Amino acid sequence: MTTPKIESFKIFGLHGYKNVEIDFSGPARIIIAENGTGKTTILSALYAFLKRDFYRLVKINFDRIECIINGASEPLVVARNEIQSFESNSDLENLSKYVNHSVADIREAISRLDEGDSFSEDAILHEIYANSPYDMSEFNELVSSVRKSMPSVSKRVIDVSDQLGAVLGSTELLYLPTYRRVELPAAKPARRFANRPKTRQPVPVDSVRYGLRDVQDRLAEILSDIQRYSASQYRTISASIIDDALGGKINPDLIKANELPDIEALRLFFSRVETEKSKTDRIESLKNLYETGAIQGSDQLVLRYFLSKLNAVVDRTKQLESNVEKFAEKVNVYLNMSSDEKTLTYDSNLMKVIVKNNFTGSEIDLDALSSGEKQVISLFSHLYLDPGKKIVLIDEPELSLSIDWQKRLLTDVISAPSCEQLLAITHSPFIFENELDPFAGPIKISRELKQERE
Repeated sequence: MTTPKIESFKIFGLHGYKNVEIDFSGPARIIIAENGTGKTTILSALYAFLKRDFYRLVKINFDRIECIINGASEPLVVARNEIQSFESNSDLENLSKYVNHSVADIREAISRLDEGDSFSEDAILHEIYANSPYDMSEFNELVSSVRKSMPSVSKRVIDVSDQLGAVLGSTELLYLPTYRRVELPAAKPARRFANRPKTRQPVPVDSVRYGLRDVQDRLAEILSDIQRYSASQYRTISASIIDDALGGKINPDLIKANELPDIEALRLFFSRVETEKSKTDRIESLKNLYETGAIQGSDQLVLRYFLSKLNAVVDRTKQLESNVEKFAEKVNVYLNMSSDEKTLTYDSNLMKVIVKNNFTGSEIDLDALSSGEKQVISLFSHLYLDPGKKIVLIDEPELSLSIDWQKRLLTDVISAPSCEQLLAITHSPFIFENELDPFAGPIKISRELKQERE
């Protein structure tokens, strides 16, 4: 069992009188909380602290926060009076409406700009401009105004922010509050540059605004990447064969039979780079060579060399597709638990992921799924389709889920390769009726008035 990155999190003076403590004894921690304990506020505070989003954190009424992070030299402490200068910046709040990035991310992007720099050089600012109603002059004035009004930050807050950034590194925060909006419709295209090719930007994993359309877009993007990679490598290998032959690099002793891709793998690969007729003719010829053993003949040396080089590309596409297959496999566990009517299918030939009705054979739109099914699809898309390690924070994971699903959900979350640590706050005993039971318990709360603390 890995050592958790977050070892403890304490809030003193929450709402003026509560002291709250969460200890993490392992990679999973499940808090059993009654209504009125402030669980949503506590989770929001932890998220804002780890994300270094002091604009969000200052909106919470507390005296100070202490957090022990594995790898930090000492407990990280932030007092609310040290971040009060973040309390109000209407221009920054306004800019955050146009993108799925936090106010803190936008502030950091603006702070990186020197006087005279173009905002278009920064991906976040360019995205805001593209989605906003401002013309270039108005937007430049707004960015300049924000830069001038940005608050000074105390040395301790800067040190805490730097240590969090260093220790967490590229670890992402997957934050799922109770208001998860999995039914969010597709985002409208930016009013400017709508026809430009899309470039992959880091996904902000504040998932309150992550909807099913995003799942579909991410799947389409992954499959498009696989197709582009296959086509580009096919052209590269084809072009290099002549040079290798002229350079005397084709050595039959270096080409082993087990390094050749099998026929089914070749059939799938060529379906992505060739027309139907040329693909069929080529596969039939290759199949005959494989079955008769003629592929090992001296007259097929160049072909074997070509196929051996292609094998590495085929293996790479299999790796890229494996996350999609694992995602479909995990979702189907839940679909099969509720009924045998629906299956999430990945068709490797068509390069498409669909939900099918097993009885009619018809495709089911994701929007037509139940709320619980949407929750599961959205959650596992984060864990299997988005790269990078994650700390997962979930408020009421039981929402819209049957009892059987509740009993299984968090064990599947913590076992996902991308999940590094999990904190869930729940009302339901079924959520930890599994091997995570040792990691479940109440939150530690004490109460004292401010004058008593002083």
